[in-house]
Amino acid sequence: MSDSSNQVSDLLARLIPGYSGYKNARQRQQDDQLTRDYLVRRLQECKNLLHQHSERLLQGGKWEQIRPLEDLRLKLDARQELWRSIPAAEASLWSSRKVGEKEALQLSQWDGDTILLIDQLQTELIKPDPSTIDWKECDLLVGRIEERWTKRRQLLAELGR
Repeated sequence: MSDSSNQVSDLLARLIPGYSGYKNARQRQQDDQLTRDYLVRRLQECKNLLHQHSERLLQGGKWEQIRPLEDLRLKLDARQELWRSIPAAEASLWSSRKVGEKEALQLSQWDGDTILLIDQLQTELIKPDPSTIDWKECDLLVGRIEERWTKRRQLLAELGR
């Protein structure tokens, strides 16, 4: 942000009661969207690795080993779609100031945990030989990602009441 934009923002905050709170809520909403976009991209990286493994298995005629990859890919697809399509009601919580600093901090911690879990998933999937990948561990990691997101959604649902 340029100096003149900062000056205008500061002036508006002094002149309009509640403007700085609105600006902070709007920034948190934008940050939330950026976080979800980032998570979607990270899952796409994992799906790309799954695709590479699938191609290797198919080329090697190892059809029976494709199932765990496809199951995991479907779970990642569902998670990506959910992150892309956050309901408008949930997004409006940010601008209505129902998500305060305390809640934003908790959501950020869960988002950070989610990123670490995706890192662990990617570390497992980056192995060059699909037969060395611990598919049960991958499934557990995706389950833990889903748990974090469920907690996140529950908190936002409570704030929306």
